[in-house]
Amino acid sequence: MELERPFLSSYTDSRGKLRWRFRREGKTISLRGKPGEPEFEARYRAALHGNDPKLAVITPLPGAARPKSFGAAWRLVKTSPEWKALSAATHSKNTHLTEMFLISRVAPDAEVLWRDVLVSDFKRRHAKIILSEHAATPHKAKHMLTAIRRLIVAAMDEEWIESDPTFKLKWVPSYKGWRLDRRRTEEVRDTLADRLDAAPRLRARPVAGPSPL
Repeated sequence: MELERPFLSSYTDSRGKLRWRFRREGKTISLRGKPGEPEFEARYRAALHGNDPKLAVITPLPGAARPKSFGAAWRLVKTSPEWKALSAATHSKNTHLTEMFLISRVAPDAEVLWRDVLVSDFKRRHAKIILSEHAATPHKAKHMLTAIRRLIVAAMDEEWIESDPTFKLKWVPSYKGWRLDRRRTEEVRDTLADRLDAAPRLRARPVAGPSPL
């Protein structure tokens, strides 16, 4: 449905994403974002009045985190009574794994890091992808899942999300469903960042079972 604004129209691109444009007197200007967002509104007004958009430059403060993101959840975890009750050794191990997750890219060629992703955008398939990347070291995969769950619980306590997408998720990738196909990779890319390129396939290696006696 089109908004009742002069010269504004929308279209669906080849990937099925809804985009907006300003068209007047044979000139077309693509508008990033969607109506209601500050950058979109600034660009629309600039196009309407024939000016260059005047966008605010936002300089993040050291340690700042996007609201309701994994980075914000991590800050909550570190100030929680449960976290403060853990031993120094547990702090060190969990901090290492958590920050490894937070600074990792959502896909190999992506610019977006997990720390900036909203917890509400994290799906069960994303957890499976992360675990499949650590299939060769199942012990590490187990503790990585624990670290991610701690962030998810913090988000649930703040009512950012209503349920845990990793609930009853097995940390050992023992079946073919863990493999990534192109369609699933594209779903991850389109959900988390508009600028992601198609990620390469990842294939989990089965964990060796106990040796026969």
